Amino acid sequence: MQLVYRPATIIERPNAFETTGKLVLFAGNVPGDVFREWFACSGGWGKGSIPHGIYLLSKAIKLPEAGNDAYKKESFPWVIHLTPTRFVGRDALALHPDGNIPGTLGCIGIMQDDIDCYEVLSASIAKVGKLYLKVF
Repeated sequence: MQLVYRPATIIERPNAFETTGKLVLFAGNVPGDVFREWFACSGGWGKGSIPHGIYLLSKAIKLPEAGNDAYKKESFPWVIHLTPTRFVGRDALALHPDGNIPGTLGCIGIMQDDIDCYEVLSASIAKVGKLYLKVF
């Protein structure tokens, strides 16, 4: 399995740039073998969009309801922490629903169908053990 964030649009903001695009999960390593995809964004706040690179995904974590509005879109708040495989000059990056005010501090925010994303990525990580995200 292969997970890719494909920015399609760059939006200039006063302090940071934001990208919007798709988070795409491929069933195999063949680029045309799309298993699932979700609309996503990154940045717009903080230091802008997530840096290009490859990231290891943690297990998906359900968060408590209280105080986690930025991590909740449809049903419950959740997060998957991202660990870069090389130095990117940023930390605390994650994949989560794009809740609250649109945009993120550099994480990838799922803009719709976030529960489907949570369930599919949770199952995929459990199945393959390690799942990597490629951002370009």
